Amino acid sequence: MSFVYRKATEADREKYVDFANMVFSCADEPHDFQKLIPKVYDPSQQTAYMHNIAVRDDGSVRGVVAVMPGVLNVMGTELKYGYVGTVSVHPYSRGEGHMKKLMAMAIEGMEAEGVDISMLGGQRQRYEYFGFTNGGVMRTHTVSKTNLRHALGNASTENIAITDVKPDDGETLEKCCALNSGRKTFSRRTPEDFFAVSQTWNNVLKAVSVDGEFAGYMIVNGDSFGEIMLNEWENTTLVLKKYMEISGFSALRISTGDYELELNRALAGVEERTSIEHSEMLRIFNFPKVVDALMKLKASYAPLADGMRSFVIDGKPMTVRVCGGHVEVTEEALEGAEELSAMQAQHMFMGIDGELLAGRLPLGWAPLPLYMSHQDAF
Repeated sequence: MSFVYRKATEADREKYVDFANMVFSCADEPHDFQKLIPKVYDPSQQTAYMHNIAVRDDGSVRGVVAVMPGVLNVMGTELKYGYVGTVSVHPYSRGEGHMKKLMAMAIEGMEAEGVDISMLGGQRQRYEYFGFTNGGVMRTHTVSKTNLRHALGNASTENIAITDVKPDDGETLEKCCALNSGRKTFSRRTPEDFFAVSQTWNNVLKAVSVDGEFAGYMIVNGDSFGEIMLNEWENTTLVLKKYMEISGFSALRISTGDYELELNRALAGVEERTSIEHSEMLRIFNFPKVVDALMKLKASYAPLADGMRSFVIDGKPMTVRVCGGHVEVTEEALEGAEELSAMQAQHMFMGIDGELLAGRLPLGWAPLPLYMSHQDAF
């Protein structure tokens, strides 16, 4: 039995979508990727180029690894990313090396395309073999009906309305897109693709209005918020109360980035608890650019100790300087530069527990606050 490993074409679409549905349905609950990830698998999307496939000599697909490209804007710096997903091998073909070959293809492709950082979700040790480590920071806030009752008392929500957004509601989608683009860091979306992005993994896009005027949007899946963006953050708790009233949920979970200060502060005033965890598994291809962007992001909302550290990371130089909150990252190695592997550097800069695994950076430098909304993941 022989195999060919290649990029998929549009003619392969039905084969690899049916294959992915079968593999994930066998491993878990029934999957329909066309509905679960419409931004990639809706028939209107020409996304075969994202897929690396293993094809047996009888023409059947036996493995898939896809890479969804995107641009993460971090305070004006655009980081080119590749989000790996739909990693799947036929149940009867496991142990034959297909995942290794397809992941190698995916990584080589990202390097050739100048990707700055790659991300994925999955079991830690499985993907550490391919250079990925846990990193970034995600907060998960839990707010209960009891929290809001004590915090808000009898405050009325009559002037607040929460309604489903329809795919043809262009004006509302433009307003949602503008709010997303106003964040300190955001994955690039357009009004045309905003609705499909918001539907990822059974999420629903809802518009918020106050006194009949557009006031923001939320992306929700039952009691979990993947995203909430409001024109006025002081409305946060009242909007949550309104959503509880119309949905019947007694507690809500809201995921945020560490840098979303206004939202985090609004939630901190009422929440029952907050957990902090890694947001992604990641592999950095361009350390100077990624570290520079994310350190400047962190310096915009948190103090960073002055200092200078110089590194050689897998043979590539990088020096980081911080003075009075100003961050400078250069592609040079100074005398005495510390030699690190990429894995060590990723743990050091990106890991919540980085100092335990890779050494101590000056106070505040780590972990760097990489976070992407769930809707922008694969």
